[in-house]
Amino acid sequence: MVIVFIASPHYEAMIPGLTCLVLVAVVSNRTRLAWACLMLTAAVREDAGFHVALALLPVLALQLRGADMLPSRRWLIRMVVAAAMASVIAMAVQRLAFHSVSMIRHVYIGDPAFAHVTWDAFAERVSHFVAERQFIYYPLLVTIGIAVVRRDPGYLLGWVSTLPWFILNLLAVDPEKSAFNAYTGFPFVVSMYWVYLYGSRLVPALRRMPPLILHGVFALVCTSSTAGLYVTIPSTVTFTVKEMAFHRSKDRAAVHGFVDVLSARGSALGRLRIDPSVAALALESLRFEDLWQPGMTDLDSLAFHRNAWLSDGLAAQLFMSRLNACTSIAGTLLMVCTRAQPPPEIFAALSTKSIPPVFAFGLREGRDTSIDARGIVLRHRATLTGLLGSLPPGSYHLTVSLLAGVNDASVEIVAANEVVASASTTNDSTEITVDFVADGKRSFACRVRSRAMSELIVVTARLREG
Repeated sequence: MVIVFIASPHYEAMIPGLTCLVLVAVVSNRTRLAWACLMLTAAVREDAGFHVALALLPVLALQLRGADMLPSRRWLIRMVVAAAMASVIAMAVQRLAFHSVSMIRHVYIGDPAFAHVTWDAFAERVSHFVAERQFIYYPLLVTIGIAVVRRDPGYLLGWVSTLPWFILNLLAVDPEKSAFNAYTGFPFVVSMYWVYLYGSRLVPALRRMPPLILHGVFALVCTSSTAGLYVTIPSTVTFTVKEMAFHRSKDRAAVHGFVDVLSARGSALGRLRIDPSVAALALESLRFEDLWQPGMTDLDSLAFHRNAWLSDGLAAQLFMSRLNACTSIAGTLLMVCTRAQPPPEIFAALSTKSIPPVFAFGLREGRDTSIDARGIVLRHRATLTGLLGSLPPGSYHLTVSLLAGVNDASVEIVAANEVVASASTTNDSTEITVDFVADGKRSFACRVRSRAMSELIVVTARLREG
């Protein structure tokens, strides 16, 4: 669960951790610590108090049923009310003192309320959740199994407490929320932790599992979430593990130099648009209007991070806006793509590399894949991957030019791990052209393969429609 929002770091990640501390303090009768943790949690974001209140309701329900070793009913009710009121007050202050934009209406309920929800849309969202969000419901299924084996539905109360959040996001007007992308699943961390909290402190003593078994059961709940993520997006898990195990330094001076280029660009980059990653780096020197949105047509250049989570739409934007020249900033994963090669003085203070737009997303430099003045160099049968993105419906031609003909080089077009088209070099040709059809629904990628141990150098790659 945490691996998902590591890739999109936001302060919201503090909410589940602090909420778990609130629960620990409550069930262990550390009342002062509970109030301190509640105040810290409520200070994170305006809705954090609601999350704490929902998390405390199962504890209150158990207290009403006579569970031992819990604070008084009156004290628990005060905690729940205080948590909810913290969010109510925060939202009121936010609305009165800062701006009049209602994020609840803009992001979640829509205007008119829930007018966007139809049976077809609801069915599609549920289908997407089942197909893509195993990291959320795998631990739920494991918890259901635990509750059945132990004949105790109390293990599920943590999941019941997050049901309002689940429904609110599933019906949200913002598709990113309804898809439970990025950090949207953070309350379910508390649901998972509830299994351990309930099993160790709230189950009657005679019915508790031995500590080692409970630890193993809780580990199973947690690892089932990781397994669910690996089933859906294995690259996210492996990439995160590598990032945790191996230190990869980034050139801080290059990042600051890149931001300076964007702030002093003048007219050289024309109508520049940026992805959220670049916006976070250059917040002081750019405007909200500069932020890229899907479907944009009014742009001359695009600045982005090559591991952007919006890569499907950004990759397609490069083609649709004819951004044919991509400049990568060495020592970073930052890139600017323009219609024509920018004047040399724009990036004079930075070390840069030119990359074909087709490989702006997906290219991973390493021992067997590098970029030099000749192009992208592949060694030892390495495979070069490029993301084409969610292209508009139509017929397309991808032409890859090589420095010299290689008889056993090939290009594949892939969609959902299925090869939909491929072509190979013939008679020492220096070009490979592959034709394919996009349906407007799937995201496409290309793979350049060489079965020769010698170098294969990709000079250019051009995607054309028609």
